[in-house]
Amino acid sequence: MLDLSNNSLSSIPPRLFASLGRPARDMQDGFDLSHNPWVCNEDLRDLYRWLQDNKHKMFSKNDTRCAGPEALKGRRLLDVVDLESLQDGGGGRRGAGGAGGGEGGGLTVPSAGIAVP
Repeated sequence: MLDLSNNSLSSIPPRLFASLGRPARDMQDGFDLSHNPWVCNEDLRDLYRWLQDNKHKMFSKNDTRCAGPEALKGRRLLDVVDLESLQDGGGGRRGAGGAGGGEGGGLTVPSAGIAVP
């Protein structure tokens, strides 16, 4: 098991998780990224994609949450949709968005029905 919980991680180096592919030998029992102050901005693009592909191996999904930006604080990282379109870590809010990407970029949090340009 890969346990990176409670490590004060707020971001990761670009392409780190993208290069890992599917959990293998060291992560065959799963992984835990919980209780870290993740800043949910464009810097987590690769991590978010990797989590979507490997969420079946993820422990403590409910405790893996965004610490920022303010508009996303407290949201489960897995609930943040369309992270690759995130521009600058948040800002204003606009009308309700869908659950997927789309024109206009931005970030959609389906459980809250908000979108952040």
